Amino acid sequence: MAAMPATPAFTLRAFALVAGLVLGSGCSPREASPDASPEARRTSKREAAPSELSPEAVIPARFHGTWRFVLDSPGGRLPFLVEIDAKGGALVDEHERFAFDAAEVRDQQLRLELAHYDSVLEGRWSVDEREEAQIVGTWRRRAPGPGGLTQMSFHAEPNAHERFVVEHEQLRPLSGRWSLTFSEDDGSTYAGLAELQTRHGPGAEPWVEGTILTDTGDYRYLEGALVEDQLQLAVFDGAHAFSFRAKLDEGELVDGHFWSRDSYHATFAGTPVEAGASTGLADPFEIVELTASDGRFHFDFHQLGGGSLTQDDPRFVGKVVLVELFGTWCPNCNDQAPLMSEWYAAYRGRGLEMVGIAFEFSGDEQSDMDMVERYARRHDVDYPLLLGGTSDKKSAALRVPDLSEVAAYPTTIFIGRDGKVRRVYSGFSGPATGEAFEVLKTEFREEIEGLLAESP
Repeated sequence: MAAMPATPAFTLRAFALVAGLVLGSGCSPREASPDASPEARRTSKREAAPSELSPEAVIPARFHGTWRFVLDSPGGRLPFLVEIDAKGGALVDEHERFAFDAAEVRDQQLRLELAHYDSVLEGRWSVDEREEAQIVGTWRRRAPGPGGLTQMSFHAEPNAHERFVVEHEQLRPLSGRWSLTFSEDDGSTYAGLAELQTRHGPGAEPWVEGTILTDTGDYRYLEGALVEDQLQLAVFDGAHAFSFRAKLDEGELVDGHFWSRDSYHATFAGTPVEAGASTGLADPFEIVELTASDGRFHFDFHQLGGGSLTQDDPRFVGKVVLVELFGTWCPNCNDQAPLMSEWYAAYRGRGLEMVGIAFEFSGDEQSDMDMVERYARRHDVDYPLLLGGTSDKKSAALRVPDLSEVAAYPTTIFIGRDGKVRRVYSGFSGPATGEAFEVLKTEFREEIEGLLAESP
């Protein structure tokens, strides 16, 4: 692994325990009105699906409060905040709140589960040598392949208010767009676009937030700080565990390092992008081509609930059809899911049908179907969901040979009333991308309405 650039230290502030506690791209690397958007229905933060905890679940008071968890990433410490109360807990940041699906304490052992990502935080509460509370444990998440597992250790301290705590006060604001080039350890490269802005904290501290877009999706809500000339950004949502570090040198980002979970690493560099200039990203409608000579997209897979479903099913005849290739493990797919359900409810009466084809981690049909069922419940999916195969993109492409490749999860296929494929869209720009998200929603809505207007 390449050496890290020298970086001013980011440290955790120690707090005394004042009360007891309780607890309760496509997806990235290598990783009912049509106008009723999720944003219009949310309050100050995006709310994830409600927790499935039973009303009787009670977390001991010594776990209650906001904790700063810190994963021991190969790229350094990766902090995130967790709120815990008597009924459970949630991952929280400035934009979102993800309730844990299950939370329990046995003796001093805490377990927090995000079932929809097959992801769990487990740790033991104790008092350290400073007589301060802590939780020390491991984050585990299923990884691709039979028996695949990501494991990263963490420690947590209570009474947290900010994810990043800096020893010195030399925080600097940072706003702008940078065209990025990522170089992977095998020598391959890919493009990105960083969109960053300053967020002022309660004491006017200039924190940095934003996202990075790629040809296959976005890296969701990144938060961090610029200390002197050293930039650190991170995200943890139960699926992503991303850490970015780079040096700001005369407006350019240099000596950049990107780590994902416990294994993936790439270097990167970035140059400023002026307003109106090309971003260097590909047109999502131009990445994947249809290869079928008859112009159709053929599929035949087992569906949730039993039986198989094909493109020739009567429900699709004379209808506009959206086919989504997705993964339950994929945050960008989970970001797209509410829109798919929203559009289905809005346009179904006018002749829109949808079908989702999942490509999952384990390769065990029952286990993967269980994950698809959780996904359907979480997003109130009312259209058919099929299991297409495993998530490896080369393997997935063999399962859907009518496409030139599977470049991203999600991939959305637009089919006209005549059964012919009209367009294929690779990836997804989610809520963290701001303007790009609004553009995507407009493009998809116009595409749907245009196809619905055609004669059968």
